[in-house]
Amino acid sequence: METHNTRASDEAIVAAMRMLEGPIHSLLMMSEIMGDAFDHDVQELDIDTLEKRGIPRDGKSMKIILTRGQIDRLSFLWNDVIHRAAKLQKAYLAALDGKEIAA
Repeated sequence: METHNTRASDEAIVAAMRMLEGPIHSLLMMSEIMGDAFDHDVQELDIDTLEKRGIPRDGKSMKIILTRGQIDRLSFLWNDVIHRAAKLQKAYLAALDGKEIAA
């Protein structure tokens, strides 16, 4: 983490932090969408379905089957959340110096 050589004014820090409200809410909403999609798409298969499909059940792992569309959607969502969180982290660190950058 970089050190802060000059202290920004409290007003500048507060103004910069206020600019983070929208990105914080956007990140929260996207993470909720991702969680809902995951809960909807990823479901454990019951024993009968596993046996019908010839998938061994070892009792130690959960077997899931996803379509290409489900994988693509989940991949988009988790990568979007990672991207938003990284941008928010940079904006937060800049805000500590009283600087406003897009998050």
